[in-house]
Amino acid sequence: MNTYAGGCSWEECRPTIARKLTQVDGVISSSVQERMLRGRESKTFAHHWEGAMMKVYKRNKLFLALASAGFCMSFGAMAAEPVAPADAQSGGTAQADAAADTAADKAADRAKKEKETAALLDMVEVRGFRASVETAIAAKRDHTSIVEVISAEDIGKLPDVSIGEALARLPGVASQRVDGRAQVISIRGLGPDFSTTLLNGREQVTTGDNRGIEFDQYPAELLGGVVVYKTPDATLVGQGLSGTVDLRTIRPLAHGRQSIAANARYEVNDDGALNSDASNKGHRVTAMFIDQFADDTIGVTLGIASQSTPLQQERFNAWGFPDIGDGTHVIGGAKPFAASNDLNRFGVIGTIEYQPSENFHSTLDLSYTDFNET
Repeated sequence: MNTYAGGCSWEECRPTIARKLTQVDGVISSSVQERMLRGRESKTFAHHWEGAMMKVYKRNKLFLALASAGFCMSFGAMAAEPVAPADAQSGGTAQADAAADTAADKAADRAKKEKETAALLDMVEVRGFRASVETAIAAKRDHTSIVEVISAEDIGKLPDVSIGEALARLPGVASQRVDGRAQVISIRGLGPDFSTTLLNGREQVTTGDNRGIEFDQYPAELLGGVVVYKTPDATLVGQGLSGTVDLRTIRPLAHGRQSIAANARYEVNDDGALNSDASNKGHRVTAMFIDQFADDTIGVTLGIASQSTPLQQERFNAWGFPDIGDGTHVIGGAKPFAASNDLNRFGVIGTIEYQPSENFHSTLDLSYTDFNET
């Protein structure tokens, strides 16, 4: 086996061998392989000098085969790896930077807009009738009789335009309408003459010959709630056969704070004024004051309501003769006409409540209503 050793200079050792070694990525270059293949010398030579590193290469078939294979693999890998042009690389980098800058600008603008919007909305308040529903459910659960309860969630905010409309939503209660408005009610299928109506526990009178009360005469804005008794109760006076309706105003001491509430509405009838002496405009105005005095032992409630509602109706009366004699021809027909009415209502409700101790409680209630249809 022939051995070649080399130091810093191959020319001094053997001129026929490669005068330098080249190495690319750990693989011997082809020039060294060719010169090593040409060598036929069998003698061992070496060149020594002090402080130098010596590399020894054995010239045999296995070494030459491995060197050739390594060179071919390295050259193929380097040739297969594409090199992107400098312009394409710089262009892609510029586009990526531009896209990143655009996204950053959009995010900054979005954050700025959200900050400005948040600064404008100081407080968002959502109101509903959840409190009134919870109060009604609690009253039904705690009551000893079978009752249905309606409770106003705030002063002047009974969840309907009239007491009759509110009562019609209760189970087992139906309203009878006159000219489109809920006027009287039926409880458990029995007519209004079989029921009794109370105001704070006191029986109300009616303009008719029976017990039926016209509920559209009571301003809904001045009431705090309604309790419908479907079964007899020993605490009630003058109960009805079908049931009893107890209208309740706001108690000032139970309210517990000073309150002033006002509400105004303007009404316009889309049908217009069908008659020359009628108007299609109306109003609905209410105001209420609640306060406590003398260390919360005296409470006062005063409420006023005024309403004017225009009512325009287009009607017709059909006429003719059901029986016609022989040889007589009568043409039937209809008589169309317009009816204009104005519903005017003015009501006042007041309460003075006095409770100096837990053992003494006195109330004075006042109710006045004037309802005209012209």
